[in-house]
Amino acid sequence: MRTLIYITIASLMLLLPSAELFAQNASVNVNQAQKPDVKVRQAQKQKVRNQDALSLYMDVYLPYISVKRNESLYLTLALVENTSNARKRGKALPPIIIHGSNTKRMYDRTLALHGEKIAKAGAYKVLKTDKDLIQFVPVRIRLPYQPWMQNCQLVLVSEVKNYKKESISKTQEVKSKRLTIR
Repeated sequence: MRTLIYITIASLMLLLPSAELFAQNASVNVNQAQKPDVKVRQAQKQKVRNQDALSLYMDVYLPYISVKRNESLYLTLALVENTSNARKRGKALPPIIIHGSNTKRMYDRTLALHGEKIAKAGAYKVLKTDKDLIQFVPVRIRLPYQPWMQNCQLVLVSEVKNYKKESISKTQEVKSKRLTIR
């Protein structure tokens, strides 16, 4: 009986250093959280039904994004006129929403009761938070072309909202100073 206890204690002592290393590596991964990144692959002006349309092909990388359980992160890409005027024209694209665990459950409930159109509420994509994963969202959007869109800025607006959809914090980051449209 004593031998079994000694073997158990010895094996636990051997496992402790590896458990500490695992904990250190896990904390490194969490601390390496980065900001979302947007890569524009193509911005193209096309004729669609005798009207000009702007087709945007982008890749949004979401590395190690962690959202608190009662919050949601709204990532909205916006095209903003590249002028020095006080009144700039702009066009916000549908947001990518990343839910925390509780808000994801609320979303799933709304999805089951009312359907996808009401649950998404105009969002481009709805994701669940995952701090151990690099998520990738390909964005393909077509919108009516306007002359001010030539050489406009691409801005990423990050907004954290609580479960009542009240804004907690909001940041803006210019991802492309001049969006060249072919």
